[in-house]
Amino acid sequence: MSSASVEGQYIRLRDTKEEPPGVGVECSLDGEFRAYIPVRPTLLSQLELVETQEALVVQDLLVTFLGFEGRYIRYSSRYDVDDVDMFVTGPDYKTAIHMDVSLKAVAKKLLTLSKYYSGLSGFIEIYDKVGYGRLVQRFCFEIQQYLKQYRALVQQLKWEFDNSSTFNIHVLENTMERQVAMKIQYLYGIAMELHQINQQKRLTPFDQIQFEHFVQEAKETLQGGSMSSSGRPLETAATLSIFTSCKGCIVLKAIQIQANSAKGDTNSFEFLSHLYRSVSEEYVVILNQWLLKGEIDDPFDEFLVKEQQVKRDLQGLFALESEEYWANAFVIRTEGLIDQFLNSLIQQKILNTGKYLNIFQKFTGLQLDQLGIDLPKVTPIEKLDSSDLEIKINQMYLRANVLMGQLIFQGYNLTSVLEHLGRLFFAIDSSRLDQFLGLTMSDLRVGVQRASVSRISHSYEEVFNVCPPFEFCGEDEQDRFEESIDITEIINQMVKFSISSQSFFEIVRDELNIESFDAERALANVESKTFGQFYHEILKHMENKDNETADLHSKDLEGVGSICNYTVSHLDISVTLPFPLNIIMGRQCLYRYELICKFQMIIKFMSKYSESTWKTMRTSRQWCEFTKLGSNKPAGGVYQSLRKWCLRATVLQSRMYQFLIQIQNYLAIDVIKENYSRLIERVESTREYLEKASHQQNVGGGRSSMAAPQTSAYSTLLSSTIQAGAFKGISAREVVTNSLDQLILEIDECMNDILYSSLVLESDLVIHIQKLLDIIGLFNHFIHQATKIMGITMDVLASRYNELEEQLNDYNEIFGTQLTAFMVQLNFFGQRVNKNALEFSESLERCFPSNQ
Repeated sequence: MSSASVEGQYIRLRDTKEEPPGVGVECSLDGEFRAYIPVRPTLLSQLELVETQEALVVQDLLVTFLGFEGRYIRYSSRYDVDDVDMFVTGPDYKTAIHMDVSLKAVAKKLLTLSKYYSGLSGFIEIYDKVGYGRLVQRFCFEIQQYLKQYRALVQQLKWEFDNSSTFNIHVLENTMERQVAMKIQYLYGIAMELHQINQQKRLTPFDQIQFEHFVQEAKETLQGGSMSSSGRPLETAATLSIFTSCKGCIVLKAIQIQANSAKGDTNSFEFLSHLYRSVSEEYVVILNQWLLKGEIDDPFDEFLVKEQQVKRDLQGLFALESEEYWANAFVIRTEGLIDQFLNSLIQQKILNTGKYLNIFQKFTGLQLDQLGIDLPKVTPIEKLDSSDLEIKINQMYLRANVLMGQLIFQGYNLTSVLEHLGRLFFAIDSSRLDQFLGLTMSDLRVGVQRASVSRISHSYEEVFNVCPPFEFCGEDEQDRFEESIDITEIINQMVKFSISSQSFFEIVRDELNIESFDAERALANVESKTFGQFYHEILKHMENKDNETADLHSKDLEGVGSICNYTVSHLDISVTLPFPLNIIMGRQCLYRYELICKFQMIIKFMSKYSESTWKTMRTSRQWCEFTKLGSNKPAGGVYQSLRKWCLRATVLQSRMYQFLIQIQNYLAIDVIKENYSRLIERVESTREYLEKASHQQNVGGGRSSMAAPQTSAYSTLLSSTIQAGAFKGISAREVVTNSLDQLILEIDECMNDILYSSLVLESDLVIHIQKLLDIIGLFNHFIHQATKIMGITMDVLASRYNELEEQLNDYNEIFGTQLTAFMVQLNFFGQRVNKNALEFSESLERCFPSNQ
């Protein structure tokens, strides 16, 4: 690892193993070598003239500047050339004991340069290898270029020493300080920083490096907000993109740190800026290729963006069209980020620019240079430290957004997709949901085991125009297919309807990690009896009292009780969007649609059930007999008591129905309509902005038809719509505000707002809602059973009146208690978190002013 030494024709290397103390010299006479003659250097203490001593010291310094030892300046005894750390760090030197103090002070100062030279030479020998990447190699090249100049200067100084009588140690010191010290010091400092990082990575287990990087990422996230330095919510996947050695941005970061510290020194800053630009040239090439073509030419794995390779045995699980593939296909390396890339927004722009170009090319099956269209004009990046770097990144980012916008807005008509999802999942067009519930009311009201799944499924498919997935037609029918199929029809093919083993409230409980509870046991009545006891007492009062009514309710009791036992609570409606729509609206976003859909359907079902009970009460002969006005029955007695009972039951049922109508209106109007209409407007705003940015002209008119993936028809559509455009006058803020990234974020936020405003994810409130629905369901069943009992003789009714009265009182009190508890909790939630919930609480207070 030491510098190579070459023998001459008449001068040979001495045999150090047999060398006696001192300095040996071989003499040659007439071309023949004579015996080795040891010569000891003159002791400095024997020299009377300081000038002579100074000349000898200068001569030694010129030798040590090239990494060798002199007569009076030697390597430290601790220096071991076979130790990698010492070899890269460079040797320490020791000077002769009797050297003049003033000379020794200057010599030690200059010997630092000798150490730097040897260290840099060792760094090149160790690190100038392909395994450390192109940036380290380029840095080694810059060191080599400098060391050539350094050696030339030392050679010139040696000539001046030999030929100039005025040359002394102070001239040497001034020359080296002026022409060498600053540059070699910075190069050495950068090299040592890289070596230290590499040694740390080499000696530390990779798992520990991952963990430490994750902890650091978490600290930065907590200090800077909810987003990590990579611009994403903190993910452990980010730890997988760290470097295994000093390469890539780590090299640039080490240079940049030195440059930032030298901003006050013009010469130093200029030197380091030049070094930074030279080393980053290869990096700029990779960056431009990613931002302009979506390609990563990174054989040494050192670029800011890392492409995650899917293992061969997992490729079936991660198809190119899947959301999972694109969510994990590319990640930002958060280790050693240079100042220009520290901003999470810049990281996201760089990441998604190439990602969108990849999606575009994967969808069309064409490279950008094969489209045959004029793409928006952009200027490649020339230097990483240029003042217009962010402007150029914005240009390329907007260009990628324009291309991706064609797929999303023109090819798939995102606005129509959102409107259609609103109709399917949010009951924006409630007539279809009313029709479905009307057709399946009897099946949705019983237990899951008794429900006819095929009948419910068939009704849903018929009402919502959902059918089994279609099969793509042959090539001869492709044109007709493209004209006849639009995006809403394709989404209908991707809706899946089933009956889940888990009820809605069990799913929410798992989502919120709420401890499992028994709804019946949780509902305590005024006498401190559990609701389970109360419910079974209701059944007990109605069972085995008379042979005429013993079998009236036994068949209907299966599935009655908690709302979780109703089939409607087990409906599972899901949808999968086609590529590339699934990039805009991922699985988590659609999952929120599905939760709201299930909740709305349960509330709507209970409202329909209560409405049915109301009709029964208003049209039943028995109820009419007891509640009609102007009855000629005598006042007092059992008849009048039953009449009052029926009126009180009617009022309680009306209050329950009113509560369901209130929460139904709150969901439909205050939560969904308000937020969703704003989202549609935002989507249209982004579409118009991207159209304006690309200078495109609308083609055709009416609804946009969706061509099948990777068809020439769609490529033609793109060719005719995307026009060349400049990005003059478009600010970075405009780009961010109207980008697809921002749109994705706003869609996600809108769905979050809807979900949280719906009260589904508020644990205390959702428990109260379940309790209230349990009570309403039981009371509706109780009313239907009471209606049947009223058909028997007056004598039997008289014997049961006290039981019916007690049951009605219990229902009235427990409903009032739970409604009050719900309103109190809702008011607290509204004041603390959600304005819409507070308005809903005030609406309930107006509807139930005294809750009597």
